[in-house]
Amino acid sequence: PLSKLIAVAAKWAWQRSRLGSTRAALAIRAGAIWAAGHVKAGLVFTGAKVREGAIWGAARAREGFIWCVARMGEGAQSAAVLVKAGTTRTAGRGKQLALLSGMRAREGALWTAARVKEGAAWSAQKIAVSSRSAWDRALLPGAKRAMSGAGQARVKRWRRCRENAARN
Repeated sequence: PLSKLIAVAAKWAWQRSRLGSTRAALAIRAGAIWAAGHVKAGLVFTGAKVREGAIWGAARAREGFIWCVARMGEGAQSAAVLVKAGTTRTAGRGKQLALLSGMRAREGALWTAARVKEGAAWSAQKIAVSSRSAWDRALLPGAKRAMSGAGQARVKRWRRCRENAARN
């Protein structure tokens, strides 16, 4: 896992750098903060892409609805012209076509809306799982360790300063 890799890398860097424990803890903490920032930026970027995809899907659904309504309007106009021509048979067929076209348009619109909704829900679920996994497995344990080390180093430094002040 990433947290173990970070811990090993931090230990190796501390041993090779000859830094004191406080400076090493601060360096590790800075590295953890940097990693958290990049993970957050990645999640924000991914969320923006999901939002763009949802907007794109909604725009395609809108275009589909407009197309369906235009086809329904054309069917209704055709039926009106045929009725004006005075033929009962043609008027009956036009009415049937308008109804059939309306039913098909409605079915198509419902199908399109359902696919867009499913796609958006799937994308949101995948992003939520991904971000939770990244947070729980990689970032949180490393950040806790780094902050714990940094906090202990600060307490030691504060005690030394207090003891030196008491001596003087």
